[in-house]
Amino acid sequence: MRDLGEMGESTLRNWAAQVGVTANKANQDKRGWDFILEFPIENLPKNEVALDKMIDPIQCFVQVKATDNNRGRLSVKLSNWVRLVKTSFPAFFLVLDFNNTNKCQKAYLIHIWEEEIKRVLKKLRQISTEVDSFDLNKKSLSFKWNENNLLSSLDGEGLLKKIQEYINDFKTYSKRKKELIDNVGYKGGRKKIDLQLLVPDSHKELDPKEFFIDWSLGLLEEVKVDKSEIKDLRFNIEAPKPEEIIEEGSKIEIIPKPVSKDILWIKESEGGNEVRVPANLHVPSGVGEIIDLEDVKYLFELFEGNNIILIPNKNSLKYNIHIPDVFENYNLSNLSVIAKLILFFSKLKEGNAKEISIFYSSEFIGKAQTSNMKIPDKFIKWAHLINKTTKIANYFDILDQVEVKVIELWNQEIKLNIMLMILNIEEYGSKKIRFEFDCDGEIKSGSEFCVPNVTGFTLGEYKIFAAVGYIGEAITLNNEQEKNYRLEVDKIEIVRKQLLRRGEELPKSISEFIKVIEDRYIEEYNILHLCGQYDKE
Repeated sequence: MRDLGEMGESTLRNWAAQVGVTANKANQDKRGWDFILEFPIENLPKNEVALDKMIDPIQCFVQVKATDNNRGRLSVKLSNWVRLVKTSFPAFFLVLDFNNTNKCQKAYLIHIWEEEIKRVLKKLRQISTEVDSFDLNKKSLSFKWNENNLLSSLDGEGLLKKIQEYINDFKTYSKRKKELIDNVGYKGGRKKIDLQLLVPDSHKELDPKEFFIDWSLGLLEEVKVDKSEIKDLRFNIEAPKPEEIIEEGSKIEIIPKPVSKDILWIKESEGGNEVRVPANLHVPSGVGEIIDLEDVKYLFELFEGNNIILIPNKNSLKYNIHIPDVFENYNLSNLSVIAKLILFFSKLKEGNAKEISIFYSSEFIGKAQTSNMKIPDKFIKWAHLINKTTKIANYFDILDQVEVKVIELWNQEIKLNIMLMILNIEEYGSKKIRFEFDCDGEIKSGSEFCVPNVTGFTLGEYKIFAAVGYIGEAITLNNEQEKNYRLEVDKIEIVRKQLLRRGEELPKSISEFIKVIEDRYIEEYNILHLCGQYDKE
């Protein structure tokens, strides 16, 4: 009597031997495959590659299915499927159609890959939730084949060629299959969290939707848990038991991730006042079935807990802006963002409602009404200081590189103002420097003088200095003034300006720079050397 099983296995052994492939027989009662095929190590040209780095030889599992009925479908025990699917080795079904003869008439190689892996793992997840027996030998799944699976020839070459269609680099293949095993079925999320939370006092009187929105945006630092469990969720099917149970009284904190980073643009709907700053956009996440689109809040994250919250359906804009510690180091570009917003909101007059429009990534987001927006004077002064410092950093193209202590900027504010005028930066170039001084001799009013001066200040890790000549006319003051004369500076001649590292020495001494300035202008102007302070109008 014909033994189809033995005929099929004998055919595979014969084909493998034809191409130098070793076919190791497995115990079918304990394994999900009939054979392990081991391909020979390729002969490599001598000295072409280090032998320890050679490509891994191919190994694969094959389950042989011999049949007289080519129906294009066969059923396999789920226990066998599991062993073929869960291994990172390549796995195949080899269907040999004998068609009631003693010789194979057609052969089909079915590769167990993503679709098969998905079907088997989904079936396992489904039955894991059932209450009846988990005996995988009593459950089965079928597989199909068609002409695409047909071997080109009924011999070892045909089999080898078909296997190599699926496997090129064995190591890469195994890595990719393991990724499929680990990740298939998890599209849309890996966990289901069943949470029972204690609503904080701040939100007990509010709509529950607002609690979930604020929590998902990270606006609530901690929320206490009444009861919670976390289950694995695959193919949208929960695992029968939780992976983790969070005890009553535990606290949960959400650290939200922004959905994008772009430019936030706020402008008066009528008027030219506007501000543009980089911001991370946060929207409520994980609460899609709880809230409607009209309830959405947009949180624009700025820096160090500073943020702006837009509630479009209420035409409401909330801003949480604070000044960082003046004794700590901060990136100047981050401080600049806060300063711009403070100066923008300070221009919206207290008590007068203004409509502002909010854009993000050039897209209109919504409008809001502002009223009674009172910015403390100390905030405004701080913002002006940062704004002026930012202009100088931009002039030298170092804004993103500078970390500053604001207290150091306060201590150098006069020098900073003078540097803005020296560099003729925007509106500061129109401001005037003046000197008031005494002189033993008489100076004719209207006489032109040059005052040599070297000034500078430190900016984080940098030092900025300028050697200049202040040019202007001397004006005689009346006798009631403390000083006899005033020099009104009409122009500033820059002899040298330079950006240095904080510990770097000046290229010349201050006295040498003063001499250079004096020599340059002595023939054109009277030279005036002053001691003491100068100020500006």
